[in-house]
Amino acid sequence: MNGTVLLLVTWFFAGQQPSSYQTAFSNMAACNQAKAAVEAQQQKLTNDEANYVADIKSKGVIQMPRSIYVSAVCTAQ
Repeated sequence: MNGTVLLLVTWFFAGQQPSSYQTAFSNMAACNQAKAAVEAQQQKLTNDEANYVADIKSKGVIQMPRSIYVSAVCTAQ
């Protein structure tokens, strides 16, 4: 595919307004690589949140983990 490819990203954190951005790439492969990195970051944040909640629960504090979601899409411009 020739032309610019856009990575469109929206983060959703429970209790907060969504946060969106877009980044241009010269090809789909580069965009997909960046998309995979965004998705890996979402998984890391989710794991960190779960670990935090488990840690404070062990101290007698009850808290539900925050929901963290991301939408990441590569599209031709």
